[in-house]
Amino acid sequence: GYRRGRSTTSWGGGPPLRDASGRYHLYLSELANNCTLQSWVPNSRVNHVVADAPEGPYTFHSTVFETFHHNPTVVKNPHPSQPSRPSQPSRPAAKGAGRAGGAAAGSYEDAYLMYLIGGAMPPSTPGNCSSGRSDTRHLESDILVSSAPSPEGPWSEPVGPLVARGSEQ
Repeated sequence: GYRRGRSTTSWGGGPPLRDASGRYHLYLSELANNCTLQSWVPNSRVNHVVADAPEGPYTFHSTVFETFHHNPTVVKNPHPSQPSRPSQPSRPAAKGAGRAGGAAAGSYEDAYLMYLIGGAMPPSTPGNCSSGRSDTRHLESDILVSSAPSPEGPWSEPVGPLVARGSEQ
């Protein structure tokens, strides 16, 4: 398991990924400023945690993407030799999206892909965990994708949306 503090809320985390050295990597949503899941918008960010066994215990490694980013799912790229990156994203990457290790723009030819939702939105101020529900930008969250050569990273800036809202694809 994973718990970074008594007052820290985390959510999700797909199957852990095992790297070549046998270390396990898990990506999950964690809420900024000790906020609860009730205020996941705009306080969710994506954190990377690691362990020596799939069941843990996991320890904090890094924050991969700051607010607002949520529900990361990391998979091995099934076709890393076939580029599938759009030539230009339909909109710029979310402001405030961080790159672990200062990575340059990635490529979908990388071995790992991270799917997540997000958009440019600052977190609540400490001690005031607003839900952001009065701000309708949370309805504009897009499905984004980032890439990395290994589970360790570094992760590229997220690009998207992969599918336009309301699309029947």
